[in-house]
Amino acid sequence: MKFNTSQLETIEKLIDDRVYFLKENIFYCQNDINYYSTNESEKEANRKAISEAMKEKNNLLNLKNNILYVKSMKET
Repeated sequence: MKFNTSQLETIEKLIDDRVYFLKENIFYCQNDINYYSTNESEKEANRKAISEAMKEKNNLLNLKNNILYVKSMKET
């Protein structure tokens, strides 16, 4: 699938926004584990949320790297 420059910029912005949200979510879940969780099931739910958020964040960052690579190849 081919995208034009403005579409790629929009996709990059969406990726950046989602990565920011995931980083915030990871921070709050870790903070909850450290200070607020009262039982093990809450801690385990937060650990699972952190794991899933990290996987998604890494996948999105790989996608963005691929987009940037393709853009750089077009410019040269």
